[in-house]
Amino acid sequence: MSLDDIDYSFAQDFLTFLTVKRIPTLGEASVMKQIKSTKQMLKLAETSGRITKNPIEKFRCGADEPEIQPLEISEVEKIWHHKITIERLDKVRDAFIFQCFTGFAYQDIYNLSPLHIVTVGTAHEKWLIKERGKTKVTEMVPILPIVEQIIKKYSKNPHCKINNHLISVNSNYRYNCYLKELSDICGLSRELNSHLARHTFADLMLNVLDFPLKDVSKMLGHKNVRTTQKYARVKKSRISKKMHTAKEILFDSNGL
Repeated sequence: MSLDDIDYSFAQDFLTFLTVKRIPTLGEASVMKQIKSTKQMLKLAETSGRITKNPIEKFRCGADEPEIQPLEISEVEKIWHHKITIERLDKVRDAFIFQCFTGFAYQDIYNLSPLHIVTVGTAHEKWLIKERGKTKVTEMVPILPIVEQIIKKYSKNPHCKINNHLISVNSNYRYNCYLKELSDICGLSRELNSHLARHTFADLMLNVLDFPLKDVSKMLGHKNVRTTQKYARVKKSRISKKMHTAKEILFDSNGL
């Protein structure tokens, strides 16, 4: 098609093709990715002067991005404490738990080195501080005991020593494939993937530990808080906890 022949109705026709006519049809997340890529391509055409305006800029394909439900802390504990005798899955488990308690994306844990461990403040706390590969924003997270335990475990690992890596991580494809296998042997009712770990970290910080949204945004290396809001869904448990505190302030034991 010529760029000049593309109008707003093209987006709906494309959506219909992907969800109804294409063999096989695509799922909602894949469809949204295709629409987003097409919009970006037309935006580039607009910027370069090939068209005067992106005709599908305001097109929205149905609902917003599907909400990713983070793991419950009990599920994280189940993964961590499960006895694993297969070495490759043990390494994958360690990397996933590392992500759950740092919020680092796959790209960033893969490139972590001992140089990214920085001592902060008068208490000499150890932090992981690194420029995020995707956004180039500095992400900084205090090293929790479970993370320190994993780092210590791989401090003498031959692969890590040769490549100056903090932990041992597979290629992205193998990592996510092994995570599906890990989910099965741990008896979870859902698939695991590297991105789920970031959502779990955001949920842990916001809903369990009561960190402010801006702090979570900084730890995740986001450019703005709006991006973090997609990760950090406020749960009923957080509202309930806050409301319990409010009731103690507003009312006496008789509810008056």
